[in-house]
Amino acid sequence: MGKTNIKPKDMFYFYPSSGKKPVILILLIIVSLTVNAQFKRIGLKEGLSNNSVTTIFQDRYGFMWVGTFDGLNQYDGYQFRTFKNSLDDSLSLPNNRVSAIEEDGAANLWVGTKMGVYRLDKSKWSFFPLFYREENKPINPDRKVTTPINALLKMENGNLLICTAGNG
Repeated sequence: MGKTNIKPKDMFYFYPSSGKKPVILILLIIVSLTVNAQFKRIGLKEGLSNNSVTTIFQDRYGFMWVGTFDGLNQYDGYQFRTFKNSLDDSLSLPNNRVSAIEEDGAANLWVGTKMGVYRLDKSKWSFFPLFYREENKPINPDRKVTTPINALLKMENGNLLICTAGNG
C-alpha cells in the first residue's frame, strides 16, 4: 500500500458538506475534556433558611444572595448570613417570602418580596422600603410599594425595572 499524504491541517478540521467555514473538532474535544466543574450542595444543614429557593443572585463583590420562602440569605462561600422579619425590629426584612434580588448601578441591593420591594443598607444590615410618587406630585409616604414583586431587572443605565403583580 502507498503512503497517505495527510497534511496536519486536515487532521484538525472538519469541512461540512455545506461548504461553510471549517469547524475545529480537536479544540471542541480539548475544551470538553478540560472542563472540571465541581458542585457543592448547600441546604438547611449549612445554614440556608429554607429549602424552597425562589431566586439566586451574585452581587459585584462575589456574594451569593439566595431568596427563599422563609428569608434572604447571603452566602460567602463558607457560611450563610440570614435576614428574616423580626416583629420587634422595624428595619428587618418586612416579609420573608423573597421573590427577586437585584443590584442597581450604585451597588445597592434590592429585594423583592410578596409585600413590596426593599433596599438593603449593607452598612447597618437594615431594610428600607421603596416609595413612589405619581407624576408631577410630591413623594407621599403613604405611597410605598406594597404589591407582590415578580422580578427586578437592571437596565443598562443602572436603573431598575420593578415588575409587580397587579400594578405593572
